[in-house]
Amino acid sequence: MVKKKDQEEELYDILTVSLPGENIKINEAFITDFECKYKLQFIRKYKLGEVLQRVGHSGFCDYRLVRFDLEKLAEYDREGIKKFLAEQEGGHA
Repeated sequence: MVKKKDQEEELYDILTVSLPGENIKINEAFITDFECKYKLQFIRKYKLGEVLQRVGHSGFCDYRLVRFDLEKLAEYDREGIKKFLAEQEGGHA
């Protein structure tokens, strides 16, 4: 997650985590465990996706799976979603 500060982008949180070996769809991601409850509330509040019952595991951590609504996310960052989809298909936006 990035915020703008004085016209510069600044990383302030990481929303998702990669769990190798987990078979998930292109619009799904596991949510990082740090402050997970608040991240899931944010996703629900703004209807950015559906929090699924599936939980991924790595080490001692559990991660909730979310199926994101890419059309809704595009309302906030159309170019970012276009770039993401192009990268998933092996191309460039």
